[in-house]
Amino acid sequence: MDSDKLRFDFSWNGSISVNQLEEVEKIVTSQIQSKLPVYAELVPLSAATEITALRKVFGEKYPDPVRVISVGQPVTALMNDPKNPTWRNGSIEFCGGTHLSNTGDAEEFCIIEENGIAKGNDLLTHSLTHSLTGLLTYSLTLLTHLLTHLTYSLIL
Repeated sequence: MDSDKLRFDFSWNGSISVNQLEEVEKIVTSQIQSKLPVYAELVPLSAATEITALRKVFGEKYPDPVRVISVGQPVTALMNDPKNPTWRNGSIEFCGGTHLSNTGDAEEFCIIEENGIAKGNDLLTHSLTHSLTGLLTYSLTLLTHLLTHLTYSLIL
Protein backbone atom coordinates (compact mmCIF):
# COMPACT_ATOMS: atom_id res chain seq x y z
CA MET A 1 0.00 0.00 0.00
CA ASP A 2 1.16 3.51 -0.77
CA SER A 3 -0.41 6.90 -1.48
CA ASP A 4 -1.53 5.81 -4.96
CA LYS A 5 -2.75 2.27 -4.46
CA LEU A 6 -3.66 -0.36 -1.91
CA ARG A 7 -4.06 -4.08 -1.81
CA PHE A 8 -6.79 -5.90 0.01
CA ASP A 9 -6.60 -9.59 0.89
CA PHE A 10 -9.95 -11.27 1.54
CA SER A 11 -11.57 -14.67 1.83
CA TRP A 12 -13.82 -15.73 -1.04
CA ASN A 13 -14.94 -19.11 -2.31
CA GLY A 14 -15.13 -19.34 -6.09
CA SER A 15 -14.39 -16.86 -8.82
CA ILE A 16 -15.47 -13.23 -8.70
CA SER A 17 -17.64 -12.04 -11.59
CA VAL A 18 -17.29 -8.71 -13.36
CA ASN A 19 -20.71 -7.73 -11.96
CA GLN A 20 -19.51 -8.45 -8.41
CA LEU A 21 -16.36 -6.37 -8.94
CA GLU A 22 -18.50 -3.51 -10.28
CA GLU A 23 -20.72 -3.78 -7.20
CA VAL A 24 -17.63 -3.59 -4.94
CA GLU A 25 -16.55 -0.42 -6.75
CA LYS A 26 -20.04 1.10 -6.28
CA ILE A 27 -20.10 0.28 -2.55
CA VAL A 28 -16.60 1.64 -1.95
CA THR A 29 -17.34 4.79 -3.98
CA SER A 30 -20.46 5.34 -1.87
CA GLN A 31 -18.41 4.98 1.32
CA ILE A 32 -15.81 7.45 -0.01
CA GLN A 33 -18.52 9.97 -0.88
CA SER A 34 -20.04 9.55 2.61
CA LYS A 35 -16.78 10.90 4.08
CA LEU A 36 -16.92 8.60 7.11
CA PRO A 37 -14.36 8.98 9.89
CA VAL A 38 -11.82 6.15 10.20
CA TYR A 39 -10.83 5.19 13.75
CA ALA A 40 -7.77 3.22 14.88
CA GLU A 41 -7.02 2.08 18.40
CA LEU A 42 -4.88 -0.54 20.15
CA VAL A 43 -7.10 -2.97 22.04
CA PRO A 44 -6.35 -6.14 24.04
CA LEU A 45 -6.59 -9.05 21.60
CA SER A 46 -9.02 -11.09 23.71
CA ALA A 47 -11.46 -8.16 23.96
CA ALA A 48 -11.12 -7.19 20.29
CA THR A 49 -11.97 -10.70 19.06
CA GLU A 50 -15.41 -10.35 20.71
CA ILE A 51 -16.52 -7.57 18.30
CA THR A 52 -19.40 -8.66 16.07
CA ALA A 53 -18.55 -8.59 12.34
CA LEU A 54 -14.81 -8.20 12.96
CA ARG A 55 -12.84 -9.13 9.85
CA LYS A 56 -9.55 -10.91 10.33
CA VAL A 57 -7.55 -13.35 8.25
CA PHE A 58 -8.08 -16.97 9.34
CA GLY A 59 -4.90 -18.51 10.71
CA GLU A 60 -3.14 -15.14 10.98
CA LYS A 61 -1.30 -14.41 14.23
CA TYR A 62 -2.08 -10.98 15.69
CA PRO A 63 -0.14 -9.08 18.35
CA ASP A 64 -1.57 -8.33 21.78
CA PRO A 65 -2.66 -5.59 21.92
CA VAL A 66 -3.97 -5.50 18.35
CA ARG A 67 -4.73 -2.45 16.19
CA VAL A 68 -8.46 -2.27 15.45
CA ILE A 69 -9.58 -0.17 12.47
CA SER A 70 -13.22 0.90 12.26
CA VAL A 71 -14.91 2.93 9.54
CA GLY A 72 -17.75 5.10 10.82
CA GLN A 73 -17.84 3.91 14.44
CA PRO A 74 -15.37 4.80 17.20
CA VAL A 75 -13.46 1.77 18.47
CA THR A 76 -14.49 2.72 22.03
CA ALA A 77 -18.16 2.32 21.01
CA LEU A 78 -17.37 -1.13 19.61
CA MET A 79 -15.61 -2.12 22.83
CA ASN A 80 -18.46 -0.83 25.00
CA ASP A 81 -21.01 -2.96 23.10
CA PRO A 82 -19.06 -5.61 21.15
CA LYS A 83 -22.08 -7.80 20.27
CA ASN A 84 -24.18 -4.99 18.75
CA PRO A 85 -25.55 -6.29 15.40
CA THR A 86 -25.29 -2.76 13.97
CA TRP A 87 -21.54 -3.30 13.62
CA ARG A 88 -22.28 -5.68 10.72
CA ASN A 89 -23.11 -2.61 8.61
CA GLY A 90 -19.60 -1.22 8.88
CA SER A 91 -16.00 -2.18 8.31
CA ILE A 92 -14.06 -3.39 11.35
CA GLU A 93 -10.77 -5.21 11.07
CA PHE A 94 -7.37 -5.90 12.56
CA CYS A 95 -4.63 -4.13 10.67
CA GLY A 96 -1.19 -2.65 11.18
CA GLY A 97 -1.01 -0.56 8.01
CA THR A 98 -1.37 3.15 7.47
CA HIS A 99 -4.94 4.36 7.02
CA LEU A 100 -6.89 7.44 6.10
CA SER A 101 -8.54 9.52 8.80
CA ASN A 102 -11.67 9.87 6.66
CA THR A 103 -12.97 7.79 3.73
CA GLY A 104 -13.30 10.99 1.65
CA ASP A 105 -9.49 11.30 1.69
CA ALA A 106 -9.39 8.47 -0.87
CA GLU A 107 -11.13 10.75 -3.41
CA GLU A 108 -11.56 8.06 -6.10
CA PHE A 109 -11.48 4.27 -6.32
CA CYS A 110 -10.99 1.80 -9.16
CA ILE A 111 -10.18 -1.92 -9.04
CA ILE A 112 -7.22 -2.50 -11.33
CA GLU A 113 -6.45 -6.15 -10.58
CA GLU A 114 -7.95 -9.22 -8.91
CA ASN A 115 -5.92 -12.38 -8.25
CA GLY A 116 -6.49 -15.61 -6.41
CA ILE A 117 -3.46 -15.84 -4.10
CA ALA A 118 -4.41 -19.10 -2.36
CA LYS A 119 -7.41 -21.38 -2.13
CA GLY A 120 -10.22 -19.25 -0.72
CA ASN A 121 -8.07 -16.09 -0.58
CA ASP A 122 -8.06 -13.35 -3.19
CA LEU A 123 -6.21 -10.09 -3.61
CA LEU A 124 -7.65 -6.87 -5.02
CA THR A 125 -5.35 -4.06 -6.06
CA HIS A 126 -6.98 -0.65 -6.22
CA SER A 127 -6.01 2.70 -7.58
CA LEU A 128 -6.68 5.75 -5.41
CA THR A 129 -6.75 9.55 -5.77
CA HIS A 130 -4.41 11.20 -8.28
CA SER A 131 -3.14 7.94 -9.77
CA LEU A 132 -6.68 7.14 -10.88
CA THR A 133 -6.59 10.14 -13.19
CA GLY A 134 -3.30 8.87 -14.61
CA LEU A 135 -4.74 5.37 -14.99
CA LEU A 136 -7.79 6.68 -16.84
CA THR A 137 -5.59 8.84 -19.10
CA TYR A 138 -3.39 5.83 -19.86
CA SER A 139 -6.47 3.66 -20.54
CA LEU A 140 -7.91 6.22 -22.95
CA THR A 141 -4.56 6.51 -24.75
CA LEU A 142 -4.32 2.74 -25.06
CA LEU A 143 -7.93 2.47 -26.26
CA THR A 144 -7.34 5.21 -28.84
CA HIS A 145 -4.22 3.41 -30.05
CA LEU A 146 -6.08 0.09 -30.33
CA LEU A 147 -9.02 1.66 -32.17
CA THR A 148 -6.67 3.48 -34.56
CA HIS A 149 -4.79 0.24 -35.25
CA LEU A 150 -8.03 -1.70 -35.69
CA THR A 151 -9.41 0.94 -38.08
CA TYR A 152 -6.13 0.93 -40.03
CA SER A 153 -6.23 -2.88 -40.26
CA LEU A 154 -9.84 -2.85 -41.47
CA ILE A 155 -9.02 -0.29 -44.18
CA LEU A 156 -6.19 -2.46 -45.56
